[in-house]
Amino acid sequence: MSLHPFVFLLAAGLASIPTPPQGVLDNELTKAANERLAVETKSFLKELDKDPRPAAEKDEIRRKLSRVKIQVYTSLKSIDDAAAFYAGKIDGAAFLFAERQLLPDAQEVASSLGLKLDLATEKEWAGKTGRSARWRRDDGSLEIDLEEHLIDPRTARISKKTVVMITSAE
Repeated sequence: MSLHPFVFLLAAGLASIPTPPQGVLDNELTKAANERLAVETKSFLKELDKDPRPAAEKDEIRRKLSRVKIQVYTSLKSIDDAAAFYAGKIDGAAFLFAERQLLPDAQEVASSLGLKLDLATEKEWAGKTGRSARWRRDDGSLEIDLEEHLIDPRTARISKKTVVMITSAE
């Protein structure tokens, strides 16, 4: 059985992670991310119950999973500013950047919501890319994901806002 990456998160409280520059905690996005985490955790725990690992090892995995938390911030500062900020605040934080097509991602979100993007949105975002960046501590105790654009998981609307998702354990 392949363990989901968040299984390896260790205690490293979110309180010790600085807020991104001009960052605002987005309670609704944080709630949505933690709800998604809860669904994934529930599914994973069902698989774990069938796993032949010793009970003590399974209990340790369950303990670590119960402490995983996610916070989501938005900022009008650029993705580069956010990455540079964390690189200066956290030892070893070096982000790996990638590009992605925005419209297919928004269409996927819309589809999962039972919505269809309007023609104006499709025309505006067709062929446009956005950057994302990720850094994960070697021991898996902390991960910071950055997105150059917000694709709202409630509406599939795309906006030019840097999104900072911090995954850690308390």
